[in-house]
Amino acid sequence: MRYTITKKVRSFAILLVITTVVFLSAIYFINANRIVKQSFEERSMLLMNTVDFSINNFTKQQEHIIDQIEKSNLIDKTLSFSDKEHMQNDLDGISETYGSVLNIYLAYDDGSCVISPRTDITLGNLSERDWYTAAVKGNTNVWSDAYTDKITGKTVITVSKALYKDGRLIGVIGIDFAMDSLVDYISNIKLGDTGHIMLLDSKYKIMAGYDNNQIGTYIKNEELTKTILSGSKKLIKLDYNGEKKYCFYSKSLRTNWIIVGMIDEKEMNKYSKDILEITIITSLLIAILAIFLGGRVTKNITKNLKILSEDIEHIGAEDLKLRFDEESKDEVAIIASHINNILDKLSCIIDSSSDAIWEYDIETDEITLSEKFSSISGYKVDNKKYTLQSLIELIHPDDYGKASDSFTYLIKGQKPIFESEFRIRKIDGEYIWLSVKSKPASKKNRRSSKIYGSITDITLKKLYEEDIFYLAYYDQLTNLPNKIYFEKELAKEIERLEESNSNAAVILIDVDNFKNINDTLGHRIGDLLLIEIATMLSNLNKDDTIVARIGGDEFLLLMKDVSKYKNIEQFVNKIQSGLKSNFYIEGKCITVSSSAGIVEFPKNGDNVEDIIRNADIAMYGAKESGKNKALLFDNNMFESFNRKIAIEQGLSDINYDNELEVYYQAQMDLEQHKLRGLEALLRWDSPVLGRVSPAEFIPIAEETGSIVPIGEWLIYKVFKSANEFRMKNIEYNVISINISAVQLLDKNFLTTVQKALEETGINSSQVEFEITETAIINNIEYSNEILNNLRKLGFKIVLDDFGTGYSSLSYLKMLPIEVLKIDKSFIDGINSTHNNRALLDGIIKLAHDLRMEVIAEGVEEDEQLRFLEEISCDVVQGYYFSKPVPYEIVEEEYKRLLKLKSTK
Repeated sequence: MRYTITKKVRSFAILLVITTVVFLSAIYFINANRIVKQSFEERSMLLMNTVDFSINNFTKQQEHIIDQIEKSNLIDKTLSFSDKEHMQNDLDGISETYGSVLNIYLAYDDGSCVISPRTDITLGNLSERDWYTAAVKGNTNVWSDAYTDKITGKTVITVSKALYKDGRLIGVIGIDFAMDSLVDYISNIKLGDTGHIMLLDSKYKIMAGYDNNQIGTYIKNEELTKTILSGSKKLIKLDYNGEKKYCFYSKSLRTNWIIVGMIDEKEMNKYSKDILEITIITSLLIAILAIFLGGRVTKNITKNLKILSEDIEHIGAEDLKLRFDEESKDEVAIIASHINNILDKLSCIIDSSSDAIWEYDIETDEITLSEKFSSISGYKVDNKKYTLQSLIELIHPDDYGKASDSFTYLIKGQKPIFESEFRIRKIDGEYIWLSVKSKPASKKNRRSSKIYGSITDITLKKLYEEDIFYLAYYDQLTNLPNKIYFEKELAKEIERLEESNSNAAVILIDVDNFKNINDTLGHRIGDLLLIEIATMLSNLNKDDTIVARIGGDEFLLLMKDVSKYKNIEQFVNKIQSGLKSNFYIEGKCITVSSSAGIVEFPKNGDNVEDIIRNADIAMYGAKESGKNKALLFDNNMFESFNRKIAIEQGLSDINYDNELEVYYQAQMDLEQHKLRGLEALLRWDSPVLGRVSPAEFIPIAEETGSIVPIGEWLIYKVFKSANEFRMKNIEYNVISINISAVQLLDKNFLTTVQKALEETGINSSQVEFEITETAIINNIEYSNEILNNLRKLGFKIVLDDFGTGYSSLSYLKMLPIEVLKIDKSFIDGINSTHNNRALLDGIIKLAHDLRMEVIAEGVEEDEQLRFLEEISCDVVQGYYFSKPVPYEIVEEEYKRLLKLKSTK
């Protein structure tokens, strides 16, 4: 049942009234009850003060008698025992004068006494009595506790005082007083109907009270005595002789007596009960009146709100044209105005939106759709109700199950929202993609029977997503998956293998010397070749193999089940053989080879990064082994890889002056038998790796680019040494410096050389730069430009390692080369065959015809030297004459060579 706002307001008003009345009544009752008790306490204290005043008057009267006796001349007449008879008569006169006096004692310090009235009772030594000793110690009027006189049976108290003359104790006077008048006074005091007063001495013995039978007895109520001892003056409730009492007390100011008042709890509660009854009756009357008036007022206030609520019930997805009355002058009109504004905005938004709005009634199984659904699907929606099943039948069969299940979960309350993307059949039979979102109408603490949602045509979005997916995961040139896609699939395969005992493999294939194809035939031919290679690789078993291009000329293969292949290396060799077949592209026959690295996993890697890294290590191992090979990864390769990484790290952190050193090897002029020059050779002594061979670290330095700053350091170092050698009278023509391809192509190389030339002040003719054929072939035009600029600066250009590269004779003609340096491999072959000698002879003659100087390197034997002299080689370099030596020994080595020359 709906709990309307009218009921809520009425209930709230009733609750508010009841709460207020109860609250105010409680406050009234508490305060009234407090006032009653406070009034009782005040009256009680007033009564206590009155009783205390009466006690004070009583005690003052008795002390006045002692004062009169003390001030009279009775004790001055004589102090001898013979005058006691005369004293007896005087005391008898005082006793007769004051009716309350029962006995008067005059005790001397020797223990004898005079007592009035006269008696035959032997009193003994009075100086041993308590009242005597107390008077002597107190030096003032001392009151005893009440006691019953044995002769008269009356309640008696004794007051005593020590008597002194000239500072000497002469005796103690004591007077027994009857308490009849005080007892009668206290016993007749009434407090209400049940209240009374008791007078207690310091030992809690009853001296006077409403019950004369209790006089002389002791109070045996522990709670009362504790309260008196604590000094608390509050009204307390206690159990006294089996009855519930409220009790209060006060101590007499002049004595140690205690005044105690008591009243029955019932009498006290009677006043509170009367107040409570009056409070309840008054509260009920006020509440009934307030509820009646509140109901009338609430109904009048919420009348317009109820009308507005009933009108809002008619708003639905199909009808947003309804507007509400704004004629009333209260807040309801403001609400109606705002709702009308919201409906206007909502209608505008829905009309201008490309989304359709829908509403589903679970109870009637009817779906209401906005007009936009018609423009999306072609189906009419005017005054037409659809059932859930009729719309579900439009869903594409492949999407039906997922969409139907999700919506069922929403209806059953198993999901808070419904979000799904699926295809539906339009009226013309074409399928489009829709994004449908919905959620139940908000109903606190209960399920709603209405579900609202939106429908969006996302057909174009899906097409864009397909394009984006392709761009993100596929290579645009070859249409193969890219590295990102490959890594995702590899991760899935790693996860699959965790639950099985099978193995898989990753193969990294790199086309050998592909850059040469691009440089010689052009990038277009290179791209077409990559497409052909991709087509061939993609024809492998597609179910078990994923082929991807990861960049440049590198391809990755994921073989999901290597158990099908007896030898994975043989399988990869077959792939390489296929790649080595001729490719015919635009009339050109192209033959390529490839290097491959193979990794079986999980034994050689359990994550994507390690597996691809290990494949890369194996592939580079295949290239270093001569290319056109396939190597299976093992841990030794990883050690080599780690060695390479360590060298790379060492080069990046290198301290040039402390770790690098330049060695120099002599070049001897065969015709003049003297030192022609020195070749500068770089050495590296790492604090971590120790001495590292140039053949090992220079290729890595070229690969990482660190060769550029190292080369700059070397140029400055050699230029400075060139001047220093001159100052040491070392006669040489030129010092050779090796330049790598990376240095030559560096845009700042020429500037570095010029600055070094200016800063050191050497003559450029003192230096020559050695370059290899490989360094030139990478960019022949740019290399030629740089070499010509070096030549213009006055440097000689040496073609190093001639015969090991492409050995194109056109380079000798095109480039500004002045010196040709024959590789050691030719020199080693001098003693082997006639052909080698003839080839070497031809090279030297050709160089001389081109007016080039020839240097033969690697000369180690006398026979090699004699043959080179025969064929007119200009300069030789090698261990036959001198090993490379550090800077500090160059002068010594030069002197040795001079001696060697003199022996020739």
